[in-house]
Amino acid sequence: MSKTKTGLMLFASFLGLAAVPSELDASPMIISAGTCNPFNAGQANDIDYVTNGVRTTAASNRDVICGLTRDAVAPPAFPSVSFGGRDFNGAHTLVSLYSYSSAGLFLGSNSGDYSGNFQGALSIQAAQAPASASFSLIVTLAANTMGNLLYIRMDQ
Repeated sequence: MSKTKTGLMLFASFLGLAAVPSELDASPMIISAGTCNPFNAGQANDIDYVTNGVRTTAASNRDVICGLTRDAVAPPAFPSVSFGGRDFNGAHTLVSLYSYSSAGLFLGSNSGDYSGNFQGALSIQAAQAPASASFSLIVTLAANTMGNLLYIRMDQ
């Protein structure tokens, strides 16, 4: 093999290694609120998936559960999730973040109440979020399409 080909192959290999993302390159994972599912299967027809999120058409509030994906290679010490939505006519949206062990045991939670055009964030303490923990977000949507959850972002 010629020196030129060998040099090009080494250079290409170096570029390939340089392109591998590091944990410092971790970026937020944005999840469409349309991926959330009814918390109670019997209320599935009450959940309305719209192009910009999820809402309920029921005459009373409904819960949706949203699965969250976590960086398994380099999980953050204090996992946090941010989200945004819109409430109308004084409606409120309750958002709760839960963590569970790999065995499915409850580890901790955090919640907040939001209204209007909102952007919020919730986090879990490090002791409640070991590397093997999994997370879910439960959102109580305001009745009669008065509350929309638009997006969720798992901060990595």
